[in-house]
Amino acid sequence: MFEINDARLYGLPAKRQIPCGTEGKSPALLLGTFDGVHAGHRSLIEKSRELEKAGMYPLAVLFSQHPAKVLGRSVSLLNTQKEREELIRYCGARCEYIDFTPRLASMPAEEYARMLCERFKPGAIIVGRNHTFGRDAAGTPATLAALREEYGFRLYVMPGVSWQGETVSSTRIRDCIRQGDTDSAKAMLGYDYGFCGQVQKGRHIGTSLGFPTANIEFPKDKVSPPDGVYCVSVNIGGKRHGGIMNIGMRPTFDNGRDRTYECNIFSCSDGLYGKELEVRILKRLRGEIRFDSPQALKEQIERDAALAAAYFKTLDYTLIF
Repeated sequence: MFEINDARLYGLPAKRQIPCGTEGKSPALLLGTFDGVHAGHRSLIEKSRELEKAGMYPLAVLFSQHPAKVLGRSVSLLNTQKEREELIRYCGARCEYIDFTPRLASMPAEEYARMLCERFKPGAIIVGRNHTFGRDAAGTPATLAALREEYGFRLYVMPGVSWQGETVSSTRIRDCIRQGDTDSAKAMLGYDYGFCGQVQKGRHIGTSLGFPTANIEFPKDKVSPPDGVYCVSVNIGGKRHGGIMNIGMRPTFDNGRDRTYECNIFSCSDGLYGKELEVRILKRLRGEIRFDSPQALKEQIERDAALAAAYFKTLDYTLIF
């Protein structure tokens, strides 16, 4: 289960407490998909926290289903819904969901904006400068600005956060992850990318090589790093364990088209079947390679494990390995 139990492990600031009680207060509405809850998203949340002094409380308005999925398209996301909500709440904002339906997808932008105002009666609305909404994504911050006087809310259009000369965005982060650039992804997310999945029965190939692995189910709608070997940390019973993970088709053993996510957890290998583990992908070591023999693969895994152990010693927090 995704859980932020130590901010140092994610590069996040200290947890912000959600304000107690909303009676007599207006929401400072946060609008957006918030996929990744990255540095740019957190700048919106921080703005909403500033408005607590004006008698408001932060409230992120989210869709209960991703619009693309409702419209029959595939998605590749940074967070599951549970992960996204946990991150938003960690940053100090409440979440409320709107059902995204074909009817809502066809709603003109101004009508959608009015629906939000009438439902939530916001004291403020906070959006990114590139935020769009409504049918054909025709709504922009200017659409909201035209309704400020009528509904009596403040509008804050945030400029975004830059990293290496470009604006941080979910699309940019997804591209980094697909390329295996975990360092850039972390710099923009503010935490190590990862996933939660159940440990499944495997073929015990790792065990036969002396490196038992946990074969972890990868969420189907999350963006995956490319095939290869990675340094990872794995949450087991609230403790962080170091290890290496292979993503790929296991070409040395002719695994066919079945992509697997196999973690060799250095300090723990027993009793994991059926458990849900949270994996943080820390660093890419190499691409996936087809070896001439199991022995050649075993020798490479030994080198990978040594490199990972050396890397773990450079971290500013402790992993068990």
